[in-house]
Amino acid sequence: MERRWEITVQPLTPLLKEEGERFEESVEQAIAARGERVEKLGREADASTTLAWLAGAQTPAVLLQAPVAGSDKVRGP
Repeated sequence: MERRWEITVQPLTPLLKEEGERFEESVEQAIAARGERVEKLGREADASTTLAWLAGAQTPAVLLQAPVAGSDKVRGP
């Protein structure tokens, strides 16, 4: 994709990263304040972690940082 659009991936600046983390934390707190159960899977998780969590879920929850995987390929008939 980078080649197609002639772009390069660049890391976030520390300031932008910190601001993003603060924003995510405020969203998490707002969801929890409404009485929702919040589960944050974290940066170490992968798609199999998300699937395992969903398979064992007993009650509804809002998943944060839940990695997923898929394909953008459309399969024909």
